[in-house]
Amino acid sequence: LYLVLSYSRCRDRIPVELRYRWLRGTLEDMGSRASVILLEDGLKTKNSSWEEWEIGRDYVMKQIGAPVDVVFAGSDYLGANIYERLYSCPVEYVGREETDNISSTAIQKFPLGTGWNAIAPRFREWYRKRVLIAGVESTGKTTLTEFLAKHYKTRRQLELGREICESCYGETRMLPADYIKILHRHAAAEELMFERAEGKVVFTDTDAIATLWFAKLAPFFDKEIKTIERLAWATIYANKYDLILFLEPTVPFVQDGWRKEISKRERMANSEKLKQMYLDGYKGICPIVFIDEVSYKDRERAALCQVEKLLGSGSL
Repeated sequence: LYLVLSYSRCRDRIPVELRYRWLRGTLEDMGSRASVILLEDGLKTKNSSWEEWEIGRDYVMKQIGAPVDVVFAGSDYLGANIYERLYSCPVEYVGREETDNISSTAIQKFPLGTGWNAIAPRFREWYRKRVLIAGVESTGKTTLTEFLAKHYKTRRQLELGREICESCYGETRMLPADYIKILHRHAAAEELMFERAEGKVVFTDTDAIATLWFAKLAPFFDKEIKTIERLAWATIYANKYDLILFLEPTVPFVQDGWRKEISKRERMANSEKLKQMYLDGYKGICPIVFIDEVSYKDRERAALCQVEKLLGSGSL
């Protein structure tokens, strides 16, 4: 079996390297009996001249090195007689009945809607959305992250900073190396969570900006802060969030035994500073929605509304 992957870096939205890996992974069970042939046409549109079809055919035949017994093609080519003329062999057309009445065009148009079940699990990572839950302490980030993950039956990544902070017996005893450890571990855990997910969306509680925020509050030297800052921003720019939900500190403060007691005014001021870091860090990269409802239930409803908008868009 030879699977021809026709591509163009001028036209395709998904990198050919990724598409190749997907297809090779799909054919793994066939071992050496299956191959993927990369055929670059370099065109900006799918409209090809007959001469270009023949050039592609010649390249494919050279890679195979033997006559072709049968060609499988999409039903949109039915009646065009293109493959019959090119390969001089029987052609089997894969129609919509064989694909659960879903066309590739429909999948591309609404991958998170009607097309989702028609996408092979291996390919869904490209379309899956990432949502970040952010905010200062005691705004319900963990609770909301857990709720959303359960609602959408998907995976979530909780912040690792709390765990490491507790292992240090409080943030006042944390060293610069501890913040670097948080950045490394959280980024690795989040990426693994995303790869293992099966749903249309995943949720993350806190990111590198929050870690950098807490590091800047610590009494470290400028040199130490700059080291943390460089790693944090590198992590931030590598993240590909599709939506950030920033929780305003309008719910009551809850003392969990580790949080520092501060005034309401100071809490609001801290939130504004952290908010600005997110606005600066993700400007032009990812939309940020601010949730200021005063009850946890209202926050859940507001968050669900925003996530539904994200998934309902259906666009790439």
